Amino acid sequence: QQQQQQQQQQVRVVFTEARDRAFQVHVSVLSGAAFARRVCQGIGAVAKGCQVTKEGVTVPVSSFEVVLTPVRLAGTLPYLDPVNVSVAVSASDCTASSECQNEDGGQHLACIVSVGPSLGLVNFASTRLKLRAVFADGSPSLWDEYAHLVYPALSTTVSDMRERYHVPRGYRNRSPYSTQAVANFMNISASVEDAHMFQFAMGMRRQPMPRWRGVSAPPGVEGNIDLQWVQAMGDNVQTTFWLTPGGYDAHEPFLEWLAALANTTDPELVHSVSYGETEEDYSVSYEQRANLELAKLGLRGITVLVATGDTGVQGGAQAGGSPPRCAPFAAVWPASSPYVTAVGGTQISNHVSKVCNVDRVYAMGTESSIPFACPETAVGEIVCSVERGAMITGGGGFSARFARPKYQEKAVEEYLAQADRSLNMSLFNVSGRAYPDISGVSQNVPIFFQGQLLMVGGTSSASPIVAGLISLLNGERLAAGKPPLGFLNPLLYSVYEDRPEIVQDVLTGNNSGGNMLLPPETNRNCEDGFHALPGWDATTGLGSPHFGNMLRYLLWPEALHRSSAAPAGSSAGDVVGGDVRMI
Repeated sequence: QQQQQQQQQQVRVVFTEARDRAFQVHVSVLSGAAFARRVCQGIGAVAKGCQVTKEGVTVPVSSFEVVLTPVRLAGTLPYLDPVNVSVAVSASDCTASSECQNEDGGQHLACIVSVGPSLGLVNFASTRLKLRAVFADGSPSLWDEYAHLVYPALSTTVSDMRERYHVPRGYRNRSPYSTQAVANFMNISASVEDAHMFQFAMGMRRQPMPRWRGVSAPPGVEGNIDLQWVQAMGDNVQTTFWLTPGGYDAHEPFLEWLAALANTTDPELVHSVSYGETEEDYSVSYEQRANLELAKLGLRGITVLVATGDTGVQGGAQAGGSPPRCAPFAAVWPASSPYVTAVGGTQISNHVSKVCNVDRVYAMGTESSIPFACPETAVGEIVCSVERGAMITGGGGFSARFARPKYQEKAVEEYLAQADRSLNMSLFNVSGRAYPDISGVSQNVPIFFQGQLLMVGGTSSASPIVAGLISLLNGERLAAGKPPLGFLNPLLYSVYEDRPEIVQDVLTGNNSGGNMLLPPETNRNCEDGFHALPGWDATTGLGSPHFGNMLRYLLWPEALHRSSAAPAGSSAGDVVGGDVRMI
């Protein structure tokens, strides 16, 4: 034991940077020459990869042992059991340089350690991290600690979310005619009591009592996400919870819901749908009929927003449906319908530019390198992905069944031209309906469920978040004597061409990742996927909403010079309806 302690004193691990939102830490492993020679002589230099050069001896690290302790109260008080992680080290994870040689001939290794994601950290709390290196002969280094790691981002309040999307402080709907609804299936309802607790905890005013359509059922997490966040963003909008009976695993009764909605004389003006399946899990005729009903809703002035799924390019990946797959890519329906506004997923990060992910920045005239460190204050949105520390990967791609509609032709063609060299176009239908259209936060979203605060995520949160903002826009239009927005996409893409500032472009990330909530045997990352690029892309669409600019340009779109082609006396609603009929 004394000999082991002496060996440990000759080697140290020092943290150099923690990439909180990527479950990644950068460490320096400092070993003395005597320690390195002893280890290499004991295990056999050739067999175990020891490097003996004139500058000194490099001893390989076989793994890192990590202890992650969730903490609160400024990172000082543990409140959940520690999570133990062992991280195997590959040849590319650690590099050595003569520029970093120790005075006694020992070596300085610069290592990148990915310590997650882990289901043991789904609380997303601030986390204290303790780490040590284990060398090829099994001998460990001393422990080193990093006290301020966060998985994967700080918590988000309602006021934070509204500020992120540029909703003026205190802004509320002021039209009694603006209405919104959330569609649910599979016998999942929502709790009004939990909604009231959420509103109180978030410092919100009490929202109008929700109305209920359909059948009664016990509350579920999905229902609570929808109700709490559509009300949070659509402040003071009358909300309906619509629960349709029937269906079974991976086959929600979408047509039954649409038929009931078609037969309603007072339908809500905005509907959020947080459900979807792999496109091929329904018949072509079923989806065509549903698409017709969705188009009819647009003509009635109704906006339908649909989540794009949580498994990247791998489809719906729901129990009872088609399993996730990497080739060919699998589209998710009804997000892939040309007659809905598909909502993808983002997560909060300070790595909002691709340069922030560069791990090795070299000093002039040396072989020494450090990671590129972006400012912690430069926080924005990136593609929600397991590869960046999220629990899910936002869905996006191209329909295999439905042709690309005219309204998005220009934006998508520009993306395909930019991404030509990085895309394997044999994996998807290049001419298909492309989605998402817009995106919202899908990671680290708080709700109340059964009286307790719970962290959730997925595009199931993004869809009601964006839907609430659309309801606020409708409220302003209705208060001004104008019709509701209705089918949003033709207007959205048209105004975007002249005023791209109506959205916040998401420039970093890809959707090749999997879904940590799937069974381990089906959770995997793909080699291929779509990457975020300037403008529209198949990860986050046009970007995330900028409500202030949307309010300016979607409230009075006829003020833009491009609307001069509209017939005299036509309104924005008429223009939208005209585009629907032309598709």
